[in-house]
Amino acid sequence: MQQFFITAVPNPSGSGVSIEISSPHSGSIELFVYDLAGKLVSRITEITGSSYLWDCRDSSGLEVPSGTYIIRAVYEDRSASARFVKL
Repeated sequence: MQQFFITAVPNPSGSGVSIEISSPHSGSIELFVYDLAGKLVSRITEITGSSYLWDCRDSSGLEVPSGTYIIRAVYEDRSASARFVKL
């Protein structure tokens, strides 16, 4: 089984962040963004490429406040996470 991990660049950032997916995959990946309290901020489904640009907006389309966020990627039975700081 190949290693699966993600990175968030640039980090920190005052605007959007590119979520880079390390492992080649043939299906879709789901991304979940949580604040440090564990609240789901945004859910992005069916990512099929090796990167995704998150615009730092929540599921309602509002810009998220400055702070630290956990980005979690799920692919089949594997998951990976990265910490992201929004300025």
